[in-house]
Amino acid sequence: MKKTLKIVLPILVLLAGVGGFFVLFVSKPNAQPVDVTEKVWNVTVLSAKSQRLSPSLTLYARIDSQRVSTLSATLSADVLSVPALEGSSVEQGDLLVELDDREARLVLAQRQAALDEISHDLANEQQRYENNRSQLVHEQQLLKLIARDVERASQLATRDMGSAAGLDEAKQSYARQSMAVSQRQLSITEHSNLKAIWQARADNARAQLERAQLDLQRTRISAPFSGRVSTVEVSAGNRVQAGVPLLRLIDYANLELRAQLPTRHLATVRNALSQGRVIEARSTVDNRSIFAVLKRLSAEVKQGSGGADAIFEIKEGQAQNLELGRTVELHLSLTPIDNVIAIPVTALYGTNTIYVLRDNRMHGVRVQRVGEYRDPQGRLWVLLKNPDLSVDEMIVSTQLPNAIEGLKVRVQP
Repeated sequence: MKKTLKIVLPILVLLAGVGGFFVLFVSKPNAQPVDVTEKVWNVTVLSAKSQRLSPSLTLYARIDSQRVSTLSATLSADVLSVPALEGSSVEQGDLLVELDDREARLVLAQRQAALDEISHDLANEQQRYENNRSQLVHEQQLLKLIARDVERASQLATRDMGSAAGLDEAKQSYARQSMAVSQRQLSITEHSNLKAIWQARADNARAQLERAQLDLQRTRISAPFSGRVSTVEVSAGNRVQAGVPLLRLIDYANLELRAQLPTRHLATVRNALSQGRVIEARSTVDNRSIFAVLKRLSAEVKQGSGGADAIFEIKEGQAQNLELGRTVELHLSLTPIDNVIAIPVTALYGTNTIYVLRDNRMHGVRVQRVGEYRDPQGRLWVLLKNPDLSVDEMIVSTQLPNAIEGLKVRVQP
């Protein structure tokens, strides 16, 4: 009996399990078929309109100035006062640094005394010359008289009416007077050379005097042009030597923007400049718009750089409030291109693919990207060239993360 139970019991359990599964399977509910609906994505579109637009090139420019002057001392002196303050605006002629002028005044007095002394010597030489000319007339007349005495003494000696000693004495007097006349004539001849020497000394003394006057004026360092004080190197009480920098002044009326222009654009920009075309650039600094014009290109490409420097002249904007050396983003307008299509950045997929709307589905189109364009409102557009796009073609301008060929979309109103 036990042996029979061991055999029958497992069979009964297995049959009970199969029967339960069959009951569950028969009693399960019938599944209803599900209708699958294709998802439609909302997009915005724009028409493929060909235009003539100027590509925009973004550069990073440094604010520079045509005139940045470092004012230095021209003489050794003590600093009395420094009215100029770092960052302050000054007008042309404003006093920036005042030096002690007592030493300069002493030198000026010495130079004036030296010139006066030479002027007196020159006047004395002129007076001696006039006196020599006057005396020469008398000396020549006296020589003629002595010559007559010699002639008379000679005649008397010939007739044995005079002594030989008297004749010799007359000849000696004539010789002495002849030497006196020659000496007087030599003095007159040397006058021109002596006058030239004294005149040269006077000119040198006068130049020294003017230099002393200039040094005295330079004890008051004034602004050579209107601008802003960049740095101040001295303060009252300092002793400065000639050539020591005192302060740095920046001319903000002639600010420039200097940016490196990539080599691939050099030929285009250079040709535009040679043709006289105005190349404009715009920037925004501290919420202020700046308008500039390209004036020239640098004469060399610096080693290790990727192009030549382009120098822009600021035409509009509050340039006086800009800081020298600051870097700003500059948008340069290049030569216009015909038959280009401007699309927003969100309409471009990858580097050369856009999607157009055909039968409410997206279809990819390969395009040629020719640059970027920044409109007057500052919005950035991508410029494309593709002759296969028709005028009435609608370009999808919404960036979809799952964009694929044939994706069904709906145009937002």
